Amino acid sequence: MNVNEVFSSAQLEGVNFGVPCTFIRFAKCNLRCDWCDTKYAFKGEVWTLARMQQKIQELGHNHIVFTGGEPLLQKEAIRLIINSFPHYYYEIETNGTIDPGNELFRDINLFTVSPKLSSSLMEKDRRIIPEILKKFVMWSTIIQGKDVYFKFVIKTKEDWEEMEDLIKEYQIQSYNVIVMPCATTIKEMRSRRWVFWNAIKKGYRFSLRGQTILFGKRRGV
Repeated sequence: MNVNEVFSSAQLEGVNFGVPCTFIRFAKCNLRCDWCDTKYAFKGEVWTLARMQQKIQELGHNHIVFTGGEPLLQKEAIRLIINSFPHYYYEIETNGTIDPGNELFRDINLFTVSPKLSSSLMEKDRRIIPEILKKFVMWSTIIQGKDVYFKFVIKTKEDWEEMEDLIKEYQIQSYNVIVMPCATTIKEMRSRRWVFWNAIKKGYRFSLRGQTILFGKRRGV
């Protein structure tokens, strides 16, 4: 498995905010978003399963977050980890362009799907894959006990409008929508307070980037 870093922290975004966990950041990504704050994850090193098992045991959390990069590029590695610790809680942060497959979907407790918007400067046909997005939406609405949320990173008013178009086109339920301002500093976050007020009006969940508030651009936290 190609890994960028593994560390102990708490989930500081989304619906599990504040929960202690082990982050497994896989290397490589199939997108190159302009505002990406984890470009360092494009590279990594090869880990054996034994090394990963030892690290997870050392850190001691039974809540695992798979992130990246794009973790679904390494589905087999994820499967090996889940098989090693079958009773743990697993969440995954994905850009929504890769199908996890039914087996992996069954064993992941929480999917946070983050479709990229126009401010990413990525071509739409690379960042929005309709058949994959439709599958995640289907899972979010018909499978009881399965958590699938759609997290949109908002930088511009155009991003907000595009998000609303996607929500309408794919019939995403407002309960399953998380909006988060695009920001790597507290100043940037405050400059996008309008995202918070828009979310409140629309009935969407709002998420801050807790790691930005607490640690700035520091890695591994």
